Amino acid sequence: RGPKPGPAGGQPLAGKAFVITGTLEKLGRNEAAERIRSLGGSVSSSVSKKTDFLVVGENPGSKLADAQKYGVRILSEADLVAKFSETPGGPSPKSAPEDSAARNDLFGE
Repeated sequence: RGPKPGPAGGQPLAGKAFVITGTLEKLGRNEAAERIRSLGGSVSSSVSKKTDFLVVGENPGSKLADAQKYGVRILSEADLVAKFSETPGGPSPKSAPEDSAARNDLFGE
């Protein structure tokens, strides 16, 4: 795959492709997808070689195996919520990873 555009003002997830699988505890799947899109990312229903991140909730099913097969980066819901909280107007997570360097590494920052 070719290079993807980097973050553009207010679009920190520009050019990033996400798939959401399993049950999310804090966010509904639709809410998570809307927030990803509002930050410039795209959301698909299936994992492919073009997928950048798989957001995994409870009972992820076969999408997790597909993501591992393609080398897709796996994010927990807490990782995703933490990323949202780093953006203006993002929700304040109740329990987010405290290692900001690890969060930044997840998103290539």
